[in-house]
Amino acid sequence: VNVFLDNMLHELGIDPTRESFSVKITGGPDGDVAGNELKILHREYGENAKVVAIGDGFGAAYDPQGLNWNELLRLVREGLPISHFSKECLSQDPKAFVILADNPERIKIRNNLYARAVADIFIPAGGRPYTVNADNWKNFLQPDGSPSARAVVEGANIFFTDEARERLQEKGLLMFKDSSANKCGVICSSFEILAALVIKPEEFIKIKKVYVGQVLEKLRAKANAEASLLLREYHERGRRTNLVQLSKILSAVINRVTDLVSENLQGLSEEEMHNPVYDQMIRAYAPAILSEKFGDLLQTQIPRSYRLALISADIAARLVYKEGISWLEHLPDQAVVETVHFYLRQEHHLHELMRQVDGSKLANKDEVLDILRISGARTLTQLARIKNKPLQ
Repeated sequence: VNVFLDNMLHELGIDPTRESFSVKITGGPDGDVAGNELKILHREYGENAKVVAIGDGFGAAYDPQGLNWNELLRLVREGLPISHFSKECLSQDPKAFVILADNPERIKIRNNLYARAVADIFIPAGGRPYTVNADNWKNFLQPDGSPSARAVVEGANIFFTDEARERLQEKGLLMFKDSSANKCGVICSSFEILAALVIKPEEFIKIKKVYVGQVLEKLRAKANAEASLLLREYHERGRRTNLVQLSKILSAVINRVTDLVSENLQGLSEEEMHNPVYDQMIRAYAPAILSEKFGDLLQTQIPRSYRLALISADIAARLVYKEGISWLEHLPDQAVVETVHFYLRQEHHLHELMRQVDGSKLANKDEVLDILRISGARTLTQLARIKNKPLQ
């Protein structure tokens, strides 16, 4: 979630390592999503991150100057809801408050705080499904008609209905949809399964600390790839297709390519499924410590069905994140499969070309390497397609 937040802040023109920004959150310090996000916000940005409002199942706290970080982190450590925030830690701002949602009036204040508090970013990290819907989305607007947040990063699922998202984006709100912003939870599970398939529990314990660290790095990289692609597509399409729509299109394209590649690979023999290209893909997908210490088991212990699923999903995501949505979006099914196979072969050729350029004495070799790195595989794929029969 925080990787998407970081991308969104830069999209808003905010450098969070140098500039102050404000956040409002649903979900308490004792919650998994909200609690972890609070810790990450403070770890990454310190006092630059001003959490102005938090509402959870027990109460709410609001401070236009930013809720005291020491007190927020105490609640996270002790697993306490926001109603335990000490009033002594509020600023002198007369609008600041802490309430327990114990009567109808206070419940109403808590329920409306996410919409009324003004902030740069809103992170729904808890709350009831479809809290914001067709009937109440206008509550999220300020008196001048602009949204009460400049952007939303959906840490919790289905806080907004699709119609509410559409209406608010029409008002200028930028939104990273839940299926993009918190999809790393599903990806994380795949790494847990991978380790369980390859090694014994006692072996995993020995590498657990390093393994977890490497998984987190991979999750950050994958989240950044999706967030940056969505923003790139948003601008390349002249901001006419909103981020939520792009998220849906992206998921559909990746899923389609995954299914087509998987179907194509089904017909391969066991020997073909273990060719060097696919073996290398499995090694690259796995955290480095698993590849380094258990490389042989990584190739032999994974069931064929799981190996096929990993390869298909990895190919699809890698191609779409690298080359963009539109390259494969409108190709017919057979052309997608052929393009993928061309691309994989040309990637190997590209690495050899880059090695040769890097070892050369070209005066501008760094520039050539950058060009090859950014667009080389796609260009080589197109050249290969031209030399072979046209894709129908």
